[in-house]
Amino acid sequence: MSLVILSLGSNLGDREGYISSMIAQLNSLLLGPLKQSRLMETEPVGVPHKQQNYLNCIISGTYKRTAIELLKNCELIETSLGRTEKSTKKARTADIDILFFGHSNINNNTLTIPHPETVNRRFCIEGINEIAPEFVHPILNKPFKTIFKEMPQQVQSQQISFL
Repeated sequence: MSLVILSLGSNLGDREGYISSMIAQLNSLLLGPLKQSRLMETEPVGVPHKQQNYLNCIISGTYKRTAIELLKNCELIETSLGRTEKSTKKARTADIDILFFGHSNINNNTLTIPHPETVNRRFCIEGINEIAPEFVHPILNKPFKTIFKEMPQQVQSQQISFL
């Protein structure tokens, strides 16, 4: 079994409802102890057109199958909640990113773990620090409590509201 850390996001429609649905469906896939960060409202980063703010949270649990199987299950959940295409730059009802799968390093055409944007997104750093401050980033070889303390100014300046 592997500890997995996921980010959840929604910026279309009933954002809170979509986040709740993602969590409920992931609860049936992940084993405990499940942990969830506070909800955070964040501005979209790196998108070409104006979009509504995201609602985000970070969750963790354990998973007994492969990272590819987890990815397929996450994509099924996204689709069940109305996500129609897998573009990283468009607004969406449901977005689930696998940030970490244990301490695995995976880099292929299908999946990159650790997720390369984790340390560039304030909500990811804040959320992981909240639920797993001792978790060590497998490439940076630093616990998230240290990554949080050393957060670069350009990441720290990203707008975030805790709900």
